Amino acid sequence: MSVDDVVIVGAGHAGVQTAVTLRKRGFEGRISLVGADDEVPYQRPPLSKTYLEALVGGEGALGGLLDLQPESAYEKLRVHLLRGREVTALDRDRRLVHTSDGEELRYDKLVLATGARPRTLDPPEEVSDRVVHLRTKSDTERLARLVGPGAKVAVLGGGFIGLEAASVLSRLGVEVQVFDNAPRVLNRGLSTRMADHLVEQHRRNGVSIHTDWSLERVTTGEHRPVALFSDRGDGYECDLVLTGIGVLPETGLARAAGLTVDDGVVVDGSLRTSDGDIYAIGDCARFPSDRSTGGSLRLESVQNATEQAKHVGNAIATGQDGEYESVPTFWTEHWGLRVQMAGIVEPGDELVVSGEPDEGAFSVLAFRHGRLVAVESVDRPIDHLSARRILGDRENLPSARDLDAYEYDLTAWSKRSRESSVREVVGRT
Repeated sequence: MSVDDVVIVGAGHAGVQTAVTLRKRGFEGRISLVGADDEVPYQRPPLSKTYLEALVGGEGALGGLLDLQPESAYEKLRVHLLRGREVTALDRDRRLVHTSDGEELRYDKLVLATGARPRTLDPPEEVSDRVVHLRTKSDTERLARLVGPGAKVAVLGGGFIGLEAASVLSRLGVEVQVFDNAPRVLNRGLSTRMADHLVEQHRRNGVSIHTDWSLERVTTGEHRPVALFSDRGDGYECDLVLTGIGVLPETGLARAAGLTVDDGVVVDGSLRTSDGDIYAIGDCARFPSDRSTGGSLRLESVQNATEQAKHVGNAIATGQDGEYESVPTFWTEHWGLRVQMAGIVEPGDELVVSGEPDEGAFSVLAFRHGRLVAVESVDRPIDHLSARRILGDRENLPSARDLDAYEYDLTAWSKRSRESSVREVVGRT
């Protein structure tokens, strides 16, 4: 069947990259890109970092610098961009997408790039305007209006978003305290060694971190606008509560349409859903991967969203699916430290530190069943690039013994591995 109409639901990183890839790979049909946000599609990682810092620090908004593509690019790419539209239903039998303004979009192939939504509290109505999260530009702009030097902010949840924002706010003179119900913060996606290093940086810079702290209620404070109370009875009064307690995949459309859903829209190795004409990518998709001991992954990562979008855009444009396989990569920034991650660290992995943490630049290598599975690097971009190259060769993952012989120098191992491959090829010719 020829493909004339592609509809992409979700105008974030994954949705925009799908549209761009379709055109780059020669697709000449109609592309409709539907986004709920009124804004031109924009980058989200800066919302808890540079964008927040610019607003709170009085530098003004970054404006078009956040845009994923200039607004004019969508016209040049011949992409029908529908901003401020909700998709209300999918009609798989008639191949139609229904939008909130009553429009019906026909599709031959449909791409769900619906992303995820923040988990939220259920605070009393009178304090809800002082409980915010960071998912959109308007969220960050609202946060910036409510805080300034001397303000007191409680961050609920010790994940990347909450601690990135804590770093920015504290640096700008805001008193920040972080509360998490887990035994440690950054307990998803980072090794204990790397998490401990970042926690130490936060504490050295005045951010208070409370673990094993379970929220019981949020009330109107006696002296400050908001008060938090734990199940132990201790409380904290503040001007603002920033929630960073995780996200939930946006699966409502897929579920209502009868697609298979299980903590994400379930896809096969080529990122197709249980309906072969519908793909799901990015934060909303659960895909098979032997990089996880559970056999499947749902990754909340811009890099993952972008790579999956390229795969699907290419598959639709060329008619050749293939299996999706990419090294998962992530990054985060705290107190001027840039942490880059390649691969997935899981509890029980053996950890080896390469470099000197006290000197600021080092890497943590994770081994599972004796083989390298992930690398986390602080201000060592060459290590990160080498790790991505090494982990991409699934058939030749080095052991701890292999790397020990090179003093865990990933660049040296990668160079040696490439030279060996060249010699092997030359020897066969």
